[in-house]
Amino acid sequence: MKNAKARFTTSRSNDYISNVVIWMGEGRDRTERKINLSIPQGRFLFHLPFPTAEPLNILAIMMLAGIESVNIPEIVDIVQVLIDFGVIENC
Repeated sequence: MKNAKARFTTSRSNDYISNVVIWMGEGRDRTERKINLSIPQGRFLFHLPFPTAEPLNILAIMMLAGIESVNIPEIVDIVQVLIDFGVIENC
């Protein structure tokens, strides 16, 4: 989502996201939530479409990222967390 107040940090190899930092609140009351990702989760987020692009479903993104179906539970978990924090939207 645009203006989601989140920062995605890529890995050293620049082929997956290693962590996501989400800011909540404003001014001095602002807090930071850092989420360290597994490699499959990071590869999934690396292939998320930009806010201006057409949305894709989870399975399509997993195929683009080359993630095996055994990783679906952890992918669904991170997607739900990011939806709850308002970083990505459920389409």
